[in-house]
Amino acid sequence: MEDPNLAVEPDFNSEEYNEHRLELVDADHGIDEAHAAHILSKAWRLNNSKDKDRWAARLAEQALIAADEKRKADEAETLWLQSIADDRQAAIKEERQKNKNKYAPIRDVDVPDNPFTLPSQYATRLLKRGVFCPLFYFTNKGLHEASQSFSANDTDAMVIIQGDSGAHTFVPALSAQPASPSLVADENLSWEQFGEATPVTIFPSFVSFIVDFLTPSE
Repeated sequence: MEDPNLAVEPDFNSEEYNEHRLELVDADHGIDEAHAAHILSKAWRLNNSKDKDRWAARLAEQALIAADEKRKADEAETLWLQSIADDRQAAIKEERQKNKNKYAPIRDVDVPDNPFTLPSQYATRLLKRGVFCPLFYFTNKGLHEASQSFSANDTDAMVIIQGDSGAHTFVPALSAQPASPSLVADENLSWEQFGEATPVTIFPSFVSFIVDFLTPSE
């Protein structure tokens, strides 16, 4: 079916429609050829108007079908994209669970410009041996004492110490440092000192860094 809105009304007064006009001519009822042409024109317009209505209804139906198909296609695409996003999120979640340290949050702070102070050699030996290490060595006072003491990372370095009998002997420097004379037991630490030491000791990665840093390479 062609678009009836583009149709052009014929000239019913032309010779082409002589027979159609003659079929309508009725002298007894006052219908001449001109009147007959008018009747043909009126009939054509009436049929064309009906064709336009059917055409409009057809276009509306096609528009509804197209809209419904588009809606279904959009829904399918949305579900597909959501499925991809869900799979990606699941993969990211699994990756984060497997590599928690890799995705640990990083605080948005400036790089510290103060010097880094390592705990004492004595505290480090305890950590390396995997035994209990008092929190005192990670307080500001304990770290300050460590910064004032000598640091010997050479396993071959030897120092002279005097034993209980008064005799002097050579011992490895790393084992020569005794426990701090100002050591404060954990239960006697103040809340302020406890707060100073806790941020250091609760991060195993930091302790591991200290041990690795102070352990001579092979």
